[in-house]
Amino acid sequence: MKKYILPFLLVIFITACGGDGSEGGNAPAPSKDYLSVPPSLELLADGQTTEITISANCRWTITKDGDWLTVNPMSGANNQSIIISATKNTTGDVRTAVLTVSGGSLVRTVTVTQAKANDTPEAPSLSVNTTTLNFETKGGKQSFVITSNTNWTISSPAWCSLSTTSGSGNATITVDASENTTIEQRTGQIVINGEGVDGASINVTQQAKVPSLAVNTTTLNFETKGGKQSFVITSNISWTISCPAWCSLSTTSGNGNATITVEAGENTTTEQRTGQIVINGEGVDAATIAVTQQPGESHEPGSDDNIPPS
Repeated sequence: MKKYILPFLLVIFITACGGDGSEGGNAPAPSKDYLSVPPSLELLADGQTTEITISANCRWTITKDGDWLTVNPMSGANNQSIIISATKNTTGDVRTAVLTVSGGSLVRTVTVTQAKANDTPEAPSLSVNTTTLNFETKGGKQSFVITSNTNWTISSPAWCSLSTTSGSGNATITVDASENTTIEQRTGQIVINGEGVDGASINVTQQAKVPSLAVNTTTLNFETKGGKQSFVITSNISWTISCPAWCSLSTTSGNGNATITVEAGENTTTEQRTGQIVINGEGVDAATIAVTQQPGESHEPGSDDNIPPS
């Protein structure tokens, strides 16, 4: 009988290693199950929603205790994020719940604790490092610092732009003011509002443009027959021009620098014509130019002009 024992054991060994008598009996064994979860999770007393990640190579299911806790989803496969939400803890005791995650041949647990009601979290806060920002007429950039532990939003005057209008926690904010092209000072407020806190504000001012207006001459003299002459306006504002009725202008209004042509018609009278060209601008004294025109010649009856040549 002993001579049959060795072949019999060999058959058992082949069968136990996965052979089924067919070709391919040396196929590799299936891979091992893998399941990993964080061992613990701490939640705030006021209630909180957060997530954990399950890492796995198999299907899994979750069971839990504690009706103050919700878990979504309760089942899945492979790697996945799980949303965990706790209601507000109004008791004076720390609450604890256990999530049991089963996958393949493995079981893992997550211990969830929630702070008691009198474990008050850090109160939200928000402050800024300045209450005023002053810009020159030409504009430019300035910054202020927000110190906070909460979410916030910022609003500003239309003539300012911000590097960001919302955020969370500490931040440095850049304010860019455009040029003030008016002759009035601009004012406004930058307002920073935070969740659960009183807002902070910064007063913003910008200097007005200093208006200027000048002309390159104070007199224009025309001959009897009239003609054209010019003068130059140097200005950084809008202006209007008026002139004597016997003159005409290339334009009667404008903005900034300009060259103005004045045209005088022939003076057919025997009197010198005089008048003023007046240039008015907002916020400045008017500029004036004295205008004169030579008189026409006298043609009285019996004058030498009427004696025929000899």
